[in-house]
Amino acid sequence: MQLYIMRHGQAATPDGAMESELTRAGRLAIEQLAVRFSQSLSQQGLSLSTIFHSGKKRAEQTANIMAKSIIANTGCSILAGMRPNDDPQNIIETINHWQAPTLIVSHLPFIPRLGEILAGSNAEVRTIDILPGTIITLQPSNHHWQIVSIMSP
Repeated sequence: MQLYIMRHGQAATPDGAMESELTRAGRLAIEQLAVRFSQSLSQQGLSLSTIFHSGKKRAEQTANIMAKSIIANTGCSILAGMRPNDDPQNIIETINHWQAPTLIVSHLPFIPRLGEILAGSNAEVRTIDILPGTIITLQPSNHHWQIVSIMSP
């Protein structure tokens, strides 16, 4: 089972803003990334059936763009507990029960905090520059998750 954690695309206002949308450049960057990500999944013989987002406009837009390239005719769902300042610990048990490759789209500081919890406090997540649109691929390894790859627009 692989887990993909993604920061939303470039937004019109900073992460702290309530409901900013993706910029035109942000949408284009995510569209291009979605094609690359879809190709990567195909090369690995993987498919994605689920995409979750935080419910904020910019995360929803990012998730929907990704879904168009990855999961034809399937929408995305909100997963409670993934807003910027939510505690990622609250969704760890849910994640650990997932059986199929899943993509979640959220925000700073949620994404790096989630990655650190999953991969362990000594993981290199702290050193990753999580630009808008960055996708971190994790897979289970012993008692933690291991970072497998990082893809950015």
